[in-house]
Amino acid sequence: MGSYNDNALYPLLQLTHTVHNGIINAVANGPANIRGALHFQGTLKTADLIAKRDEILGKFFDLQNNSGIIFTDSQTGEFKPFENKAILLDAAQMEIIEEQVFGYFNLNKNIVFSNYTEVQFDGFYNSVVAPILEQFSEAFTYKVFTARERGYGNRIIFTSN
Repeated sequence: MGSYNDNALYPLLQLTHTVHNGIINAVANGPANIRGALHFQGTLKTADLIAKRDEILGKFFDLQNNSGIIFTDSQTGEFKPFENKAILLDAAQMEIIEEQVFGYFNLNKNIVFSNYTEVQFDGFYNSVVAPILEQFSEAFTYKVFTARERGYGNRIIFTSN
């Protein structure tokens, strides 16, 4: 019946897994990411920096500030935003990966999601299901019956409706 070889499939599945983890991490860590730095003039002690940070967080980063805007003055400091962009694959790239995974198993999206026409299902059945049933029939026949019993026409036949 042949041997199973997932070496061709493993990189695709690993890529899909990485993309999905990236999406999960982008959603989960989005609010916690550092968006920028607040630069103060002069030198401040660590305790003063922590006090300033806590003051700003208390004033601007609470549930009442739903605008997402912070106003600063020269004493508060200058805000320098960081450029944080999550790198995600677009729909066309994901579609290509999906097609490659389906192609490995000799499937297509319509068959997997049961959105097929009669012609598509007949093609799928004749090219995928029927050969598997034939392989099962031959394997079970040779494992269950002796050569003499097979000589008398004994066979195990797998069918589907």
